Amino acid sequence: MKHTKNHTTMLLRGLQYLPIGIGLLLAVEMTRIWPDLPYYYGADAVIDAAIAAHWRTGVGWSLSEVLFHFPQLSVQLIALLYITLCLLLCWPPTVRASAFVLLFIHQAFFLSETSWSYGVDYLAQTGLFISVLFYPGSDKTAAHHRWSLMGIRLLQCQLVVVYFFGGLGKLFGESWWNGSGIWKAIHQPFSGELLSAPIFTGSWPYLWMVAGLLTILIELMHPIAWLGKRYRQVILYTTIALHLGIGLFIGLYHFAALMIWYNLCAWYYPYKHTTTTYKRTPLEDNPDSVTSTT
Repeated sequence: MKHTKNHTTMLLRGLQYLPIGIGLLLAVEMTRIWPDLPYYYGADAVIDAAIAAHWRTGVGWSLSEVLFHFPQLSVQLIALLYITLCLLLCWPPTVRASAFVLLFIHQAFFLSETSWSYGVDYLAQTGLFISVLFYPGSDKTAAHHRWSLMGIRLLQCQLVVVYFFGGLGKLFGESWWNGSGIWKAIHQPFSGELLSAPIFTGSWPYLWMVAGLLTILIELMHPIAWLGKRYRQVILYTTIALHLGIGLFIGLYHFAALMIWYNLCAWYYPYKHTTTTYKRTPLEDNPDSVTSTT
């Protein structure tokens, strides 16, 4: 029975850790932009709320419009609520409720305001959604085990789709074949990178061609992580290396850290020792079973 419990715990571990990383990373990011919040939202914002309304995505509610109609509210007070809810994602009893409320506040801060959002904000939203629906909690029944396993599959599917189509787009773009795409990404102005590639390396075209082709290969090969432990480890470590490069050389620390965490939760946990090919376990057929399939 002990081996079965360990197997079950391993299967659920990725979803247990997922909201912790999301909460801490979102809290750090909100703290980082805290001094500039009045310039993004409210009466003193750089972009007038009436103008910003024309740029809205049409989905959900807009924080700029709320503050425009209720000027007595403080954007930093709402941000403080946001940070508090992020920290509550680290406490298991409040994960589902905190993630549910954060879905709406995060959307108002970043997704409806297209001027201040980019891809990582949408990726964070899907992680919150998975945490709301599939967080394991304290329920260890066979039915809940199967439900949580669906959440892991959803996280894996999201990563496979994001990486594969990202690589497919680069595959049909000439700039990633000749190296100019990755050169431009690394040498963006005001990127805030920790490491910078020397300008003289621009005279080494083959270096950047290889770097661009490796990026395409890593993204296109992401679906083979489904095939089992050996392939999964290769994909996990190369993807982490890719995002470390993005963080260090481009300065997209928030994006890089979130994607590394997602990959660890999806491919390292909960499948460190098991394959990703789904098979019904004796626990699912008979909760009293003492035999594991590992």
